[in-house]
Amino acid sequence: MLNGDVHDSSALLARFDPRLKVVAVMFFSILVAVSETRPCLLAAFILASAMVVFSGLSIIETVKRLIPVNTMVIFLWIFLPFSLKGTVIYTVGPFTASMEGSNLAVLITLTAN
Repeated sequence: MLNGDVHDSSALLARFDPRLKVVAVMFFSILVAVSETRPCLLAAFILASAMVVFSGLSIIETVKRLIPVNTMVIFLWIFLPFSLKGTVIYTVGPFTASMEGSNLAVLITLTAN
């Protein structure tokens, strides 16, 4: 999955035991999946971004691999604010977007990325 042009074997995280990295990623993924607050998910996003840098992965290749996920997230941003009832933040024709739907879209965006 990772080839020579994507992964730098001299990076800081490349020195750790692969089993340790798999277990750490598993626990991190579970933690992010069950988190429901914006500050926690924002901190997880920042930590994951830092791990990409420290792992020696190509940032461009990593972003390219996130394109399919973010394509789905774009559709969530289009439909989710209009699907949940709550505090109206703006209207588009007969449709009203809610603050609650937008907040949920933010949480899903941070979780997915």
